Amino acid sequence: MTAERELERHRPQLIPWTKKLSKLPWWALAILFIGVLIIYKIIADPIYLDAFLFLREGVKRTITVTVVSFIIALVLGLTAGLGRVSKNVFYYNISSFYVEVVRGVPMLVDHLLCLRDNPLWYHPHSELVRQSAYPG
Repeated sequence: MTAERELERHRPQLIPWTKKLSKLPWWALAILFIGVLIIYKIIADPIYLDAFLFLREGVKRTITVTVVSFIIALVLGLTAGLGRVSKNVFYYNISSFYVEVVRGVPMLVDHLLCLRDNPLWYHPHSELVRQSAYPG
C-alpha cells in the first residue's frame, strides 16, 4: 500500500458516514428527491390534499383485501400442493380434483360465474381461487 492511501485510510473525518454516501446509486437519490417533491406538493396544495385523503381509504381497503386474499390463497395452495404428494388416497384425490378443476376452468369463466352469483364477491374470490391453484 502506498503512503498516500495509508494516510487517507487513517485520516479522521468530520462526519464518518460521508464515504458511504458517495457509494449510494444516483438513481436512488433521484427517486428519494422526487418522492419528497410529491409529498410536499400533496401537503402544500389543498386540492391534492383533498384528493389524497379521499383516495387513502380506497388504498387501505385494496391493501387489506390483497393481503387477506394472499393469505387464504397461500393456505389453499399449500393444502392442495401438499395433498398432491400425500400418501393418503382420499386427501390426494380431493386435492387433485381441486387443482384440475381450477386449472381447467378459464379465468374469464371463473370471473363471470362469480359476478353472476354476487357482484361484491367478484374479484377477491376468483383471484383467491386462481392464486391457490398456481402458487408459483
